[in-house]
Amino acid sequence: CGSGRRNPLRRLWSSISRYSEEAEEEVVGDHPAEDGSNRLINSAATEERKYGTIPARMYWLYLQSSGLRMVATFFVSALAQQGLRVYTDFWLQGWTDRNQHNEGELGRDVSGGQVEGDDVQYHFRVYALLSGLCIVLAAVSFPAGQRAGSNARRRLHRQLISSVLRNSIHFFQTVPLGRLMNRLSIDIAVVDKKIAATSQKLVQFVLLCLCAVLINSFVTPYFILLTVPICAVYWVVQKFYRCSSRELQRIESLTYSPIIAHFSETIEGVTTIRAYGQQARFTDTLFRRMEANNVAQVMLN
Repeated sequence: CGSGRRNPLRRLWSSISRYSEEAEEEVVGDHPAEDGSNRLINSAATEERKYGTIPARMYWLYLQSSGLRMVATFFVSALAQQGLRVYTDFWLQGWTDRNQHNEGELGRDVSGGQVEGDDVQYHFRVYALLSGLCIVLAAVSFPAGQRAGSNARRRLHRQLISSVLRNSIHFFQTVPLGRLMNRLSIDIAVVDKKIAATSQKLVQFVLLCLCAVLINSFVTPYFILLTVPICAVYWVVQKFYRCSSRELQRIESLTYSPIIAHFSETIEGVTTIRAYGQQARFTDTLFRRMEANNVAQVMLN
């Protein structure tokens, strides 16, 4: 069973290493290393893989692109909504306790029916008001988060297009087309579809967990003794998961660009490939690059 779990990892790293060796042979083997211009072309053609955590300036860049005002509106409204939900639960608990207390004194008070009716109306009105405020805050929080994500998508895409179009001809001659298409398609799709929705869910989940911990600690102070080891275990697990997921996403992105580049180059030179009878070699190269990318995708998902 242990060897079965290690096989996908070994297969992934072997596929990545084979691709790296092939890329190095294609880039370095056919060009003299002593020429400075060739070294520049080789460094541009070989995609550099990043390691380690994501810099804090990237998070700040996304927040600035989202609009600090919209981000603040979303966070404040989400925090207020969660606080009202907690207060609504406390209000229902107080209402229940008061009803139980009134039922105990109903036999000793002749006018208990009228008092109980007024009390029910009062608690119901307050509960309806709190529920309405929660709905209003939810109607403010969700559109604000979506608006912030829309601002980030539009501004980041505009900056990316502007930076690409302002480059010189030398940039387009040295950088593979697959890398540009990968940045303008897959990476932008992640910004469009995943980051905004994931950020909203993360904020709501963190607020929910904090409220749950605070309420349980307030009701049962001994709960704090269990909270500390649980948080420590959770921190270790999420740190391992984030590191693994981040590296797998980088490998998936690194192995996707050569597929697009190879496919586009094959389409452009299909006449020459057929003339020299190299269909099998190009097909085999495409399949090997797709295999490396598929292994990373399977392990990531």
